[in-house]
Amino acid sequence: MKKQIIVLSILAVVIYGSAKSADWKYIGNSIIHEKIYYGFYDEETKEQKPNGNIVVWIKFISVQQIDSIKNAERDSIGTIAVKKLMQKYFPPYAIMQPNTSLDEMFGFLQLEVTTNNFRTAKKLMIHTEFDCKHRKSKGLSTIAYNDVGGVENSSSTENEWIDIVPESSGETMLKVLCSKY
Repeated sequence: MKKQIIVLSILAVVIYGSAKSADWKYIGNSIIHEKIYYGFYDEETKEQKPNGNIVVWIKFISVQQIDSIKNAERDSIGTIAVKKLMQKYFPPYAIMQPNTSLDEMFGFLQLEVTTNNFRTAKKLMIHTEFDCKHRKSKGLSTIAYNDVGGVENSSSTENEWIDIVPESSGETMLKVLCSKY
């Protein structure tokens, strides 16, 4: 009886875990401690609150790490990206950028394929709320990681609302995340 419960518990975790896996979408670059990072939001956990605000997890991964994986796994990343394009998938970031070329769109798609299909060490995860109507955002919780992937520090202290600066990475995030609402 005990073994059956353990097996059922493991099975439930496997089924639930695979059903709710992250779907990271490229959202632009940010500078953190004088280094450039690619930003991604998780489409699977994105939610719209009754007041219209969007709550989402955002993670940042170093440009060097993603580019290293892209170079090492070029063929498999390219194959997956082409399949997604043939299924008429276009990265939300590319759709929101005026005059995005096919090469640029393919590059954004490769970033998404890389972060969704290969192990990457994140630098920072921020649970963020966006007020689409008033163009504001606030951090709900933050986890910072060291260079080997261990938690450096974390905070579940909710920040104050801040205005989103025009022509910033924050404005790009706002446009992408609030485009359907």
